[in-house]
Amino acid sequence: MRVMLAIGRIDDDVVAHLPAARRLAAGGRDLYQNSTVATDIEAVCRAHQWQVDIAKVGAGSRQEFAAPDVVVNLVSEPLICDAALSWLDRFARDTRLPVLNTVAATRRACRTALPATLAGQAGVRVPRSTRFIGRAGDLPAHIERAGHSWPVLTRPPGTHGSDGLIRHLDTRLLLADPDRVVDRVVSDFVDTRGPDGLYRKYRMVWADGRVFRRHAIAATHWNVNGPARIDMVGRHDLIAAEKAFIAGADSTLDGRVTALFRAVGLDVAVIDFAIDPAGDLVVFELNGTFQISGSIPDDKRPDWGYLETGNATVANAILSTIARLVPRHVSYGVAPLG
Repeated sequence: MRVMLAIGRIDDDVVAHLPAARRLAAGGRDLYQNSTVATDIEAVCRAHQWQVDIAKVGAGSRQEFAAPDVVVNLVSEPLICDAALSWLDRFARDTRLPVLNTVAATRRACRTALPATLAGQAGVRVPRSTRFIGRAGDLPAHIERAGHSWPVLTRPPGTHGSDGLIRHLDTRLLLADPDRVVDRVVSDFVDTRGPDGLYRKYRMVWADGRVFRRHAIAATHWNVNGPARIDMVGRHDLIAAEKAFIAGADSTLDGRVTALFRAVGLDVAVIDFAIDPAGDLVVFELNGTFQISGSIPDDKRPDWGYLETGNATVANAILSTIARLVPRHVSYGVAPLG
């Protein structure tokens, strides 16, 4: 089996507006975006003696590879890698190679496209998200025209977690430097605080037609991310609840989340969501950008190591997904990794 892992060059017209890209360029590093799950996929493929090539889509120079059996699309950010995705789409059509996470599904999962993609799902709320490029002083007018409701969240395109994420209660911060050119994704803020005053964020991964539960963080702050786990320290009830969530299976919740993954159409993906007081799922993101291993520092493993006990199971599911995409006349056995 030969697998091509495709990563994508960040669009030239985005680099000027994206601080992280400018830092990479200043340091002489390549400006490529790819899902952090690439490390896990490459490792599990090589462990099964599969050949792996890394294709830099949009590199601007000729690359030659042996013909792959399958392409794994790791270009997961349409807002910053539009050209790379367009090239990969043409390549897939011309070669008729099977692609894990098609370009069409990747575009449906884009942060600004996801509200429309999931619009028909009952009991689901996806905050309105739009993109703005221009003078910071013109951003408040965009917020009003686009129908956003204050407060709003803004972030650089192509980012995840809390990288560059800001909550704006009003226009003051936006107008502090009105002539600065900004490139921001604007999203409505949804207050998902529960009756106990805590915010919760749940994460599930999709692979091999199944959902895998990854975490259930509870925090006192609206920005529920990894560092927000500080609020769980010493709270044995919250830790026990997270462990129960990871180990458990709720056919109703799992079925609702499965329907969302199927609506988007990605083969391998992640979803971050909350559950509001009415029981609706509030989807923060659903896309192919996620991490399996390496998310927990070594010094934190005694407390939080349980979050990665299912890593091998998820990696094997991804491997099975890749194998199933290969034409039926080619058969490859998949032995589980422990």
